[in-house]
Amino acid sequence: MIRRLGPLAVLNPLVQFTLFTFLTGAHHAPSRQEAERAADAADALLREFLPDLSRQMSRTPDRLAQLQAAFQQTHDHAAQIHQALAATGVTSQLVARAQRVWGRRIRPSHLARWQRMTLHAMAVEAFATQNRASAETVRDQLRLAGKAEEIRTAWREFCTFLATRPIADQMRILGALSLPAPPLAPPPAP
Repeated sequence: MIRRLGPLAVLNPLVQFTLFTFLTGAHHAPSRQEAERAADAADALLREFLPDLSRQMSRTPDRLAQLQAAFQQTHDHAAQIHQALAATGVTSQLVARAQRVWGRRIRPSHLARWQRMTLHAMAVEAFATQNRASAETVRDQLRLAGKAEEIRTAWREFCTFLATRPIADQMRILGALSLPAPPLAPPPAP
């Protein structure tokens, strides 16, 4: 309903009642676990109002290289936290450490869920949360970043091949591909 109505959904009595129920449940819960569960539900409801920033993500080679470098940092932090999770489980010190690395949105329930995941899946989830994108978008972007080097290599090979052909063939090939006339330069390396 929120996606269909957009920002006007905040005026919908059903959304208001649901949010009120979650927040009241979090405030008056008899146990900490129930309070966290209700607060997470309210957080998830409010997150539905956030814009989907994955549509604004650029897929240029430079952006993909930056994304891959940033993900590598997240992966390194995730490796340390995943190792600590395996050794000690979810502790308040580990939650505080994860919050310092990935932001205050990280809750013990996140770490409990990530504890059952592989290291790579945990890093993808943390990176997606950190960048307000879906995990699927992050996986797709990382897959594209991995292919970027293969694309650059193939482009260089194509340019080398094209340079060996007569000018008339070059123009015919470029016309068929709807590319600008020579000289062709390989795309810049990230």
